[in-house]
Amino acid sequence: MNRFFRPALFLGMMFATVQVNAQEELEFHKEAWSASVKAAGEQNKFILVDAYTDWCGWCKVMDKKTFPDPKVAGYIRGNFYPVKMEMEKEADGRKLSMKYHVNSFPTFLIFNPQGKLVYVSKGYQEPADYLATLEKALASSPDNFAAYNASSLEPGFPDFYVKMFDKTSKTKTEEKTVLDFLNAQTDKTSELAWGVMWRFSSSMAGCGDMLLKHSAQLAEKYGREEVENSIVSVIYFKAGQANKSGDQSKLKEVLAMVDKHLTANQEEYKRGLSMNFFKAQKNWNSYADQVSEMIKKSGYDGKENPVNEAAWTLYEECKDKRILGTAVVWMSNVVQTKPEYMYLDTYAALLYATDNYKDAETWAKKAIDAGKATGEDVSSTESLLQLIRTKR
Repeated sequence: MNRFFRPALFLGMMFATVQVNAQEELEFHKEAWSASVKAAGEQNKFILVDAYTDWCGWCKVMDKKTFPDPKVAGYIRGNFYPVKMEMEKEADGRKLSMKYHVNSFPTFLIFNPQGKLVYVSKGYQEPADYLATLEKALASSPDNFAAYNASSLEPGFPDFYVKMFDKTSKTKTEEKTVLDFLNAQTDKTSELAWGVMWRFSSSMAGCGDMLLKHSAQLAEKYGREEVENSIVSVIYFKAGQANKSGDQSKLKEVLAMVDKHLTANQEEYKRGLSMNFFKAQKNWNSYADQVSEMIKKSGYDGKENPVNEAAWTLYEECKDKRILGTAVVWMSNVVQTKPEYMYLDTYAALLYATDNYKDAETWAKKAIDAGKATGEDVSSTESLLQLIRTKR
């Protein structure tokens, strides 16, 4: 008799499972920003804005992997009023982008129950990392972004700024237009001035100079991290100009900016900028010296990728066998602790370039075996192996 009840029991179990899943699914609100602020205030919850675009691949991974995680979903439900906002097509999404400088996706904007921005996080995050982000956000102070006026999404940005957030606009903004606007502002650290400097300082020298001049005050008003991110963009823009000129005195000016305006990782920034400069000038001796200095100070642990990248650059572009020999030493140390395909491949290529064909063949074989074991495309190494064998 039991067999007649099994279908009903099975259907009941299925229904129960569907009900549980439905209860566990995290629901994001899609509504006008004013409605979200009102509802969050009434519930006394922080607002979590998932700022996304339709074309953003990592946003979709967040939707499939991170947000459905039971711990993440439970934490958000308990502490936040979750909102999804398409930042290019929705009117309020564009306004939030303009006001809070959203230009990469996904970005997560966290506001307190009064609608005051307290925390910004960018990029895809695994569930455990995202939980840590949310916990940190709840402990953050609105003083971090004190100067943003929470009462309005439209502080009166100029048309040329607004058009930068319209994907259909083909208007090109001239530097004179931007500088005329900034020079006319009595308060160079207002929300309007800061927004314009943020958007154009990485491509307009005069705008970047103004940002650097007022960076200390801007950091106090809008948060050190966001302002330093813009400073880094200014520095790289000026470094690009130095690279084109080939004038090493301009490089020194850029390196001085790092010391003056950045508060963390100055040595890494300066080394990277110097390497880019020497690479642009094809000054491989100075380029290699920078890498050797990095290894001397930090060792190889955790530096395998930048060392490998530098070594491969030398393999492709440098013909000086003495310098290539230095790169051989670097990669010899790397493959001893990290015998991974890409490192083995670089090492074999450098041995070939320095006429050490016997060892080059040995390590090319090891690279091929390692690559096949992890499903890599090893065809380029197989071609290298054939070249090596023609030399033996």
